[in-house]
Amino acid sequence: PRLDGVRVLHDVRPILRPLTFNLVLYATMGHHLSSFDDEFFLAFDRLATQFWNNFRVRMFASFVIGNGTLYRVLFKRLFNLQDYGESIRQQMVDLVRQYHAKYEQNNCNQNALN
Repeated sequence: PRLDGVRVLHDVRPILRPLTFNLVLYATMGHHLSSFDDEFFLAFDRLATQFWNNFRVRMFASFVIGNGTLYRVLFKRLFNLQDYGESIRQQMVDLVRQYHAKYEQNNCNQNALN
């Protein structure tokens, strides 16, 4: 691997992303992943990858159209668009709600068995 920042970050991302995700999950919800193949983590990873893959295109569009300009407002209203950041954020919130509901259901089922 090269030693420039981009290549090094690319090499450690598969290791750091699940570890930091697990740390934040434990700190915020008191849960931890059973494995890095957990469907909750994989769904989050797909959303995060989608977000960062489209980042350059969105930044270029913001530069060309302008961020917060009349043109941007006009395009959003004309095409009934939602900000990409708002869309991803809502998808993340929905994902966390689904995970929490599933965790609570599993927890209730385990308590019923005991």
